Order: sequence, then structure tokens, then C-alpha cells
Amino acid sequence: MPLSSRRSLSFERRELVLARGYGSRFSSVHRGARLPAAAIREVRCERFPPELVLDSTGEVLFVAKREEASLDLFARANGIPRVCRHDVWADLLEPYLDTELDAEHQAQTLARLEASGFSRDEVLELRALVGEPMLRYNALLWDWVHLGHLDLLEALPRATLRDLYARTMAIANRGRIQEPLAWSVEDRLRLKWYEVESALGAPIGSTAPLHAALLERYAEPQRAYHDRRHLLAVVSAVEASGLEGAEQRAALLAAWFHDAIYQPGAADNEPASAELLVSLAAPHTADRRVLERAAELVRGTADPFAPKRGAAARALSDADLAILAEEASVYRDYAAAIRREHAATSDEAFRAGRSAFLREVESALARGSLFHDLHPLHDALARENVTAELAALTA
Repeated sequence: MPLSSRRSLSFERRELVLARGYGSRFSSVHRGARLPAAAIREVRCERFPPELVLDSTGEVLFVAKREEASLDLFARANGIPRVCRHDVWADLLEPYLDTELDAEHQAQTLARLEASGFSRDEVLELRALVGEPMLRYNALLWDWVHLGHLDLLEALPRATLRDLYARTMAIANRGRIQEPLAWSVEDRLRLKWYEVESALGAPIGSTAPLHAALLERYAEPQRAYHDRRHLLAVVSAVEASGLEGAEQRAALLAAWFHDAIYQPGAADNEPASAELLVSLAAPHTADRRVLERAAELVRGTADPFAPKRGAAARALSDADLAILAEEASVYRDYAAAIRREHAATSDEAFRAGRSAFLREVESALARGSLFHDLHPLHDALARENVTAELAALTA
């Protein structure tokens, strides 16, 4: 998708900057445009490529897939709705995929379109309208998985696109809002475990007992926050950090084991987890250096405010602390879960201990060193959350 590959964005607290060119001649937004958050109606990160929609016109703009996390962060920070909307154009353009679709699949596609308000006659009319250019386009692309709105803009001749540009936007916005594809935490973790086996150099499926043992640990009853959901968040963030080679393998292994042993308030959780990592993973790999580096990374999470040596340590620390920069409602749920983990601690003692941690966070933010390789907006969001929690604790 050429437009997507050329598109880039950057952002400030309340303004999105389209830093590089946007390819459509008929777009109202071009290179260097600055979009205030208030000008954006919604973002659709569950798309390829991700989309944002202008509030005034309903025009759909596209960003590169690699910038999905940045777009999501900007939306979270500014209260812009993040929606999963029926991808109407993906369904309308299905006949032009390099794939033979059976009658049952075609009926399901028509049913989805009808649920978004498209009659069968309208579907046939729209497909006939764009069919010839889409066939020419995909004869070169040979895409057999997905053709979407951006592909259509690429495929239409200039004269046709001038007449249809606004209509394509209106059609895209007719898709009904729906629930995102639901994968359980356990299913997602199972899929991600294959990367661990690759990091260890172990045959696929050979470490299933190790995976099961870890999942059992992250389901222990004392965990209200440091559970499988937190594990998934940290593993996913480390995967997305861009690490490569031995550092990537070590960081991934460390992410899975970083809270393998967790007792609320215990001082030795991290060193014990590091020891467990080495003892359980050693039989599955001959690369002792990766194990030792992974164990070092796990031990390093004991002090989130200490200087981090190397990209892997920075990535793991950022992933572990990312919850501090979540939207306010998610952060409040996190803080409440931390209190439940320390249910045996008196209110007075908990307030004192939690306040001390939050003030250390504030000090790190003042030094500009809480997050290492994340966008500065993470620091701003963390500062707002921590300030609010401290006010509640001392009220």
C-alpha cells in the first residue's frame, strides 16, 4: 500500500502533526498539516492501515501500520474514541481478491453489509462501479487476504477518484460499531509462546509444560494486578520495542519470567524469579549467555528507578511501567488492584508505602528518566495519573 508506506506522523500533547506527505490529491489534509485533537472524531486502530476520521467532514485519513501504537497513545491522551467499526470497503472489495470464495463465505459477507445498512442491490451497484479498476489493480498486487479503502483510492483513475472521493468516505463511515475480535488472554499468550521457543532455539511445542507452569504461576490467588493480563501487556510491549538479536531473545525471555514469583511486599521476588528462569529454561537451550542476560534483566526490574544498561533493560522497564501512562480509568483499576494485592496491609501502612513509591515516580519524572525509549507523552500521562492518586491517598 504505497500511501501507507509514505505516511508518517508525530504529535504533541493535543496536536497531531502529519510530518510527511499524504498521497491523495483530493485530500483536504496535506504534508505538514497540524490537526488539533478536537478535530478528530474517532480513530480506528483495528485496521490495516489504521485510520483517523475528521470531525467536520467525516474524511478518513490513513497512517502507517507501524504508527498504530502512537495513534492509540494520542487518542488515549486526548479522549478521542477508539472504535472498532465494520470495515465496509474490505467486504465490498472481496470479489477482487486473488482468492476463490465459496457461497457460504459470500453469504456471510453480504449479511455483514446488510447489518451496516447496505441493500444487495447497492452492494452490486458499488462493486460494478469500482470493479474494473480494482481488477487491474489487484492483477499487479495479487493480494489474497485484504483489499480496503486505501487500496480503492490507489486503484481509481484520477478523474473517477475526483468524483467519488467524498462518496468513498461516506460509505466507509456507514460501517456499524462492533466489538473487537475477542481473543482470550490465554489464547494470545499461547500464540506468543512460540517466540519464546524460537528465542531458546527449542523445537516448536517442546516446551509446553514450561509454558503451562508459568501460566499457573500468573494465575495464583494473591495476584490482582500482576497476573496473566499484566504478563501479556509486558510481553507485547517488549515484542513491539524493535529489539533485535540476542538482546531481543533475552528481553523476551525476561518478560515472561519477570513476575514468575510474586508475593506482595516481598523483597526477593525479582532475584527469585531470575533463579527460576535459569533453572526452568536451562534444559531447553544451549545458549547460556541468553539465559544469563535474561536473568540479569529480571533482577534489574527490582528497582525501576535505577539506571538501565542496554536497550533490552530499557525496553523491559518501559513495558513494566507502561501502566502508569494509561488512560485515567484504566489507571484507577490498576491502583485498586494493587490495593487488593496488599489487602493484609493496614490502610495507614499501605498509604505510606504507596505514597513513597509514587513520590519516587514523581522524582524520576522531574529528572525526565522514568521512561527511556517511549514518546514523551507517556511521561505527561504518568504525571497526571500519579498526581491524582497521591491526592486521593492524602485526602
